[in-house]
Amino acid sequence: MDKAAAAQQIAAITASLESVTKDLKQYASAIENGSGTDLESVGKVSSTHTNLIASVRTLNRSARGPVDMVFAQIEAVSFYTFSSGIVLSLRRK
Repeated sequence: MDKAAAAQQIAAITASLESVTKDLKQYASAIENGSGTDLESVGKVSSTHTNLIASVRTLNRSARGPVDMVFAQIEAVSFYTFSSGIVLSLRRK
């Protein structure tokens, strides 16, 4: 991955993380300031929770790019190591 693409990906992850932090604060505020019994308070908590979950999903999608790349590399190395071991064991016989 070139530096420009990496910088763009880091910026996307950072923006997603900031959004999660903002939505988490709004969710906590809705819980702390709401009475928990009236319909408006329950609706506010539910709405902010939905926004928080959406932000977390966006963060997950943003961060999966680098994580998937790492796992793909691990899988490639383990496949190469495994298949090399098979070839070497066949040659020894």
